[in-house]
Amino acid sequence: MANVPFDEFLSDVLPNVPGVPTPMAISALRGACIEFCTDTLYWQESLDAELVSAEDLPLQVAVPSGAVLQQVLTCRVDGRRVGVVTHDVLDGVTDWDTQRGAPSAFYMADMYSIGLYPLPDAPVTVKTRAALRPSQASSGVPDALYQFWLDVIAAGAKARLMEMPNVGWSNPKLAEHFAAQF
Repeated sequence: MANVPFDEFLSDVLPNVPGVPTPMAISALRGACIEFCTDTLYWQESLDAELVSAEDLPLQVAVPSGAVLQQVLTCRVDGRRVGVVTHDVLDGVTDWDTQRGAPSAFYMADMYSIGLYPLPDAPVTVKTRAALRPSQASSGVPDALYQFWLDVIAAGAKARLMEMPNVGWSNPKLAEHFAAQF
């Protein structure tokens, strides 16, 4: 996966917000990319399969550098797709966290890891497909976000910058215009 640095977006942002410091523009671009990916689930990847036993659970979902897990979309256990189950449903099952068998569902154990229900009696291969978003420390985004969504993301960054009060590039009317494009 090719990564495009946020600097590449600047030529589509800076002319509309004269005087904005480059680091602030990059921060606005990062924020717009995070919001875009969060709202659309556009950035999706099939993540590496892992061999997992009950003792390894919950399993931290390994995401690429510069990314944060937004949502696990699908999970396959030994090649078989399993459903998703919520904690509310599991809480209605007696001893759900100690039951063993062939996993039929996955659940989010926390923001970064999944559990399997029931726990596997033997090691299983787990493969997930996930929606990702850039991390707050990311320096860029996958090429497809740049190639297909440059105008939208640039509009989001311009809206963020122009809605800032009491700075030379403030422009509430144009901020609304760019927010609508975003």
